[in-house]
Amino acid sequence: MKILGLSFWKELGKGFIGVLCRFPLAVLCAIVCAVSASIVIDPEVQKDIVAFSPLVKLAFASGLGISTFILTGLIGENVGGKFSLRGLLVSAAGLLFVMGFGLLIPIDDQGRVLGVFGMQLLMMGGIVHLGIAVCPFPRLVKTDSALWEYNKLLLIRALLSAFCSWVFFVGVALALVSIDSLFGVDVEEENYGRLWFFCAFVLTTCLFLGGVPAKDDRPQLVVDYPKWLHFFCKFILLPLVVLFFGILYAYAVKIVVTWSWPDGMVGMPVFILAAVGGLTGLLIWPLTQLEPVSKWAKSFWRLYFPLIIPLGILLLLALQRRIGDYGFTEVRFLGLVLACWLLAIALYYTVKPGSSFRVIPWSLIGILIVCSWGPLSPGQVAFKSQWKRLHGLLTQEGLLVDGSLTPNPHQVDDSVYRDLKSVIQYLHGNYGVKPLNPLLDEVDPSFRTDSEGRDWMEASSHQFAKGFMEYTGLISSEGPGLVSDEVSENFSYQVRANRSKPVSIGDAYKLYAYQLGYDIHRRVRTISIGDTIVHHREDRSVRKISVRGTEVHLTKDWDTPALVVLNSGGEELTRLDLIGWIEAHDLLNIQDNRDSEQTLDQENLTYDLTLGDLGSITIMFRFMRLERQDGEWLLRGFEFWVLVPAE
Repeated sequence: MKILGLSFWKELGKGFIGVLCRFPLAVLCAIVCAVSASIVIDPEVQKDIVAFSPLVKLAFASGLGISTFILTGLIGENVGGKFSLRGLLVSAAGLLFVMGFGLLIPIDDQGRVLGVFGMQLLMMGGIVHLGIAVCPFPRLVKTDSALWEYNKLLLIRALLSAFCSWVFFVGVALALVSIDSLFGVDVEEENYGRLWFFCAFVLTTCLFLGGVPAKDDRPQLVVDYPKWLHFFCKFILLPLVVLFFGILYAYAVKIVVTWSWPDGMVGMPVFILAAVGGLTGLLIWPLTQLEPVSKWAKSFWRLYFPLIIPLGILLLLALQRRIGDYGFTEVRFLGLVLACWLLAIALYYTVKPGSSFRVIPWSLIGILIVCSWGPLSPGQVAFKSQWKRLHGLLTQEGLLVDGSLTPNPHQVDDSVYRDLKSVIQYLHGNYGVKPLNPLLDEVDPSFRTDSEGRDWMEASSHQFAKGFMEYTGLISSEGPGLVSDEVSENFSYQVRANRSKPVSIGDAYKLYAYQLGYDIHRRVRTISIGDTIVHHREDRSVRKISVRGTEVHLTKDWDTPALVVLNSGGEELTRLDLIGWIEAHDLLNIQDNRDSEQTLDQENLTYDLTLGDLGSITIMFRFMRLERQDGEWLLRGFEFWVLVPAE
């Protein structure tokens, strides 16, 4: 075959047309998803909430539509063909499902996707992907061998498609970088994102669909167990399962000896063990059925499920303790449901060790369908639990009068203060401000401002919770200042300048842009904005500026931390204490805000530094990332502009 000849393009076109004819709606959704996501990353579009929100919904809905229409296409082939009456009804049902899902995506008035959506997307995606794995095979098929081989082919095809798309993306991205460097063509950063969306959704989808076995080929599939899979399961997955069993059973012995309640963190290793063990069991299933039977594989299926029963009980006890103290969240409720399912599956295979492995995916599909929408959905259960907890805390502290929030300034225990603030931030971040409106209807809008004069009804979850607590008048027993010693966990905090507002730089300046603390290496670009010459330099190794013809160096002192200005001889001219800036903005008075972000107006992040006879320069911070580790604040990286008066 000539790579660039006519036969190449014919083969390529034939493959794409074949995929398009078999799964037209899935390919269409892949294209729509890539296009809408490419538009969403445009900074101008992000500023327009009217256009931004529908595009976000379209991107997520079409993304789920890819898998949904793969499933409907496979089902349609089993019920008489996708263009038969039954096939068209199945496709119509899939279309209604995707449209309904897209319309119900929760987005607030500021264009933020609410946190509860993440769990909804996870559960919907789980149902659809499990359906793709099992629905194409009729229940009348007596042997599971064809189903296992079918899923093995899908798994290998998915991994191969993802790898090919990644190679294509890296190759084209490097080509764009080369064009940028060699020909001076300014390739916008958004174009790399658009390229990634094309590869991730369109290219990967088409490559994957090209390898999905046809209806007539599925019943004739015969297990072909590769040696590399045997090696992977026996020498990689099996030791991991044994390791986690050893750790968890040792922890169980510790609980019995010390007679203590299991820690809530036990849930993660138990679920990891269940996932790795379940995957191992499914991958080695043919070794328990085909001759010669592998003894280690047979022993695994016989021992794994009885051994996991005590750990399932341990998991339920740990979840019960956590839920009793802090109520339900989406993750805790889904964890409880999956723990019950895991225990039931373990009991089933303990009693019936030779049962079909189909029980695992089909039972999981049923659980996810029941819990996807309605009163048993994680979002509904978590909201009712946290809303009840919020009312209890507000009533306890005398902050509710006729169902409305009313200030009642007094000191409370630090644990109460943190619990109340965390509940408010959780409800706002996951469900938006609308569910909280009944509490705030009687609050005068003139009082809905935080200490910096911003309306906290329209702010981020962190700022909303902060404004809410300031309005109540409650004071923590720990007082203001550093985080309470009880909050020992590590977490991070980010501060950004408000980039939706123009930045005034006055008269003509030279502007240098830097990022410190990140491995970013790019060439220097010089552009002109009116009378302003802009040197855009994002190079971690070069931090030199010219002030009145004299070269000065910018460096960082991470130990202090501080931004230091040196002359060409290495003598310090001045420094800016960054912790002092952090304290001035009350950022260290964070009680329990992990991975939070605050946005400030640019004037609050602008400082003039005097360099003696050289005059002054202006520092304009654009971004800071703080991390708390072992009770101490660390500055991990920051981005800033340096404004130097033009000579």
